Amino acid sequence: MVNSNSRRNKILLVNHSGSGSTRIVGSVIAARLESRNDVDIAQIRPGFDYGMISNYNLVIIGFPTYYFRPSLSAMEFVENLPRVNNKGFFLYTTYGLYSGNCIRIFSNALKRKNGCIIGYVQIRGPASDGILLFPSLKLFSRYEKKAGKKINKAANDIERYFKHRGVKELIPSMRWYSPFTRLFKRHLDRIDYSQYRLNLKVLEERCTNCNICVKNCIRGSWLKGEKYPSINTDNCEFCLKCVHNCPEKAIIFNDSMIDRPRLDKKYYREQKDILSKKYLNHS
Repeated sequence: MVNSNSRRNKILLVNHSGSGSTRIVGSVIAARLESRNDVDIAQIRPGFDYGMISNYNLVIIGFPTYYFRPSLSAMEFVENLPRVNNKGFFLYTTYGLYSGNCIRIFSNALKRKNGCIIGYVQIRGPASDGILLFPSLKLFSRYEKKAGKKINKAANDIERYFKHRGVKELIPSMRWYSPFTRLFKRHLDRIDYSQYRLNLKVLEERCTNCNICVKNCIRGSWLKGEKYPSINTDNCEFCLKCVHNCPEKAIIFNDSMIDRPRLDKKYYREQKDILSKKYLNHS
């Protein structure tokens, strides 16, 4: 690795994002780092060029927490990652209610590829399912108050890594003690959450066949149709990107959510402005 005092370090920020929360946090972290580093952003998707990773001094990986675990796309990404030569990785996750052992699960998978985890951050943000099922709970429609401070600390930890190079590897301990983990895991073990993705459907009277859902789905779950798209849920991870980004609110998984608020691009532009102001206030 090069010395940060001689030239700018190269950082690759890779993320998987469902409705958009993880992507927005990543863009703010990148903005915070760009004054002293060269930061490139790439999306986790099929056909990802793993060869590019060797060109960077540090890799930041972001992913959403789905039911206390990293998203399926994020786990497939690390499982297909070739072994790396003790390269430094910084991790971040966004979650709607509680992150559980999500970062630890991903860290252990990355360790098996010889990655070195130099830090991590977990940020509570908008819940893509919660806001549709419980729209009156403001908790599910905003980032936590400490989000800006956490982003700034993450950037400082990364800068410290470049300055000292010899930082100790950091992997979170197992959260056996958490009452939330025990309570919700017991509940989740009794529920087959595949029923929710199996309920995804198109409201034919609203659909304009714009195919945004088809273009946005990295897992190829949405298929073009003559009058409106159809979904094959076999490979769906229930990220709800299709639901939140449909301009006509024509995709639902529950009849009661038809006209409820969506976490669309306009919403996340506003949230990015809010987060940016918060990290500037803490920098």
